[in-house]
Amino acid sequence: MRTTAIILSIVMLFQSLNITCTNILNLDKLIEHAQFHKETYSDSFITFLSKHYGELKVAHSEKHQEEKEEHEKLPFQFDYHVVDFHKVTFEDIEVPLPSILAFVERKQLFYYQNFYNSPDALGVFQPPRYI
Repeated sequence: MRTTAIILSIVMLFQSLNITCTNILNLDKLIEHAQFHKETYSDSFITFLSKHYGELKVAHSEKHQEEKEEHEKLPFQFDYHVVDFHKVTFEDIEVPLPSILAFVERKQLFYYQNFYNSPDALGVFQPPRYI
């Protein structure tokens, strides 16, 4: 039972962070591209992350257009723009209503009885009573 709870917690964490199986399977491409940056540009891993996921991303993608295909294959590229429109239309449809029966007023079968003694029993904050 404990193992199931841990597995479900991890799945929920991954879903909330928008981590999919594709992202996990593409981690090798991330490591390969990081090695390429280390050999070509002498970038550290932190600089590599900044160039592909941080504040240097725009400048790096504009400067190195030849690596665009490589950049698109990297995991964790979240550029989701979701717009959802719902169109609701109402048509003139006649719905037959059931016949309404006459309501009969019934005398209520309950009454309020005070079964406790309290100093506030005669105060303002009492429930309504049926007379």
